[in-house]
Amino acid sequence: MKLERLKIKGFRNIADFSREIGNGLILFKGPNEAGKSSLMTALFYLLFHDPKSTAGVYKSSRNWRRETLYQLALDFEHNGDSFLLEKDFNKKAGLLKNITTGDEWSDKSKINNKLADILGFFPRMSIKAQPVSFRMNFMP
Repeated sequence: MKLERLKIKGFRNIADFSREIGNGLILFKGPNEAGKSSLMTALFYLLFHDPKSTAGVYKSSRNWRRETLYQLALDFEHNGDSFLLEKDFNKKAGLLKNITTGDEWSDKSKINNKLADILGFFPRMSIKAQPVSFRMNFMP
């Protein structure tokens, strides 16, 4: 799986974000409260969480200046096919689309099964985990 573009709208301190993701190692750098952890958490929610859930954690992750919940999207490539994964936590809807073949999945279990095939493990196993960030200091 190669990540190509991440789109975030209305998540925590991120009002609107859309960036292409290049090849190789991906680093997020910035000052405190710039949104680095929010980017990682949004990606985690996008891959492993159900937009139809009523869990309070979803309301606490909405943009701090908005009442509505957020929309997350990821363009990625897998085995030569282009995919789009969208989750709208406000409308409580999810969509996984194979852009190459035109196949679409909107049912939660079908999306999870397809993601399990792509990721190589069942996403539900990862829901209890939280995204991890770390800092490396290099000595001269």
